[in-house]
Amino acid sequence: LCLAACLRGVPTAIHEQNSTPGLTNRILAPWVRRTFVSFEESIPLLRARSIEMTGNPVREELLGERTASPRPKGTFRLLVVGGSQGARAVNSAFVEALALLKGEGWKPGVLHQAGPGDYETVAKAYENRGLEGRVVPFIEDMGRAYQEADLVISRAGATTIAELAALGKPSVLVPYPYAANRHQDTNARALADVGGAEVIPQEELDGPRLARCITRYMKDPEALRAMGACARAKGKPEAARLIVDRLLEMIS
Repeated sequence: LCLAACLRGVPTAIHEQNSTPGLTNRILAPWVRRTFVSFEESIPLLRARSIEMTGNPVREELLGERTASPRPKGTFRLLVVGGSQGARAVNSAFVEALALLKGEGWKPGVLHQAGPGDYETVAKAYENRGLEGRVVPFIEDMGRAYQEADLVISRAGATTIAELAALGKPSVLVPYPYAANRHQDTNARALADVGGAEVIPQEELDGPRLARCITRYMKDPEALRAMGACARAKGKPEAARLIVDRLLEMIS
């Protein structure tokens, strides 16, 4: 459809979310009038007529201020999320890590989105190991979840990276290794390279390593704040407005 519009002279534009462009956008980039990208790393990979680094649009409701929920003084809050479907490898490693943290006397607050498929298994694992935390299949209010988290443990999809950066949230990223062209690896690296995240490849992920990583940040709030500041510097909370403005310019 987009190519047909190009051939008929209809103004066209595309947006590439990931750091490694997909096949369709690589084909269309030389044809469309404008190409928008979320990562600078994708610019040399697209033979575009006109290209601009706009960032990836983030839902406006995530950016609004919320009244923080009360928490016991000194409580460190972890948000574990592997996307709407969860992430089994992340779920398993985190349960093991949380058990190790408990054994060392740490009691972080936990909100764990396990995904519909793993929810019952993860909830049962918490119960069997006597672990404290809120396990849910899906988080409805991601804005509040992000706001209340001190550290996020997550996959590295383009939307997640954009949200973490726009909100200035420190994170430990476990890229999904079977994503096309392993684009989650390069998504995560783009944030980690500026100090805005730590990356643990799934091949190296286990409970002890994740527990050590979490412990390091619980002990070093300055490092955590610095990571959040670096993430925010990479963020593009105005991405949606910028893209809309450029589209209006095309048709005006």
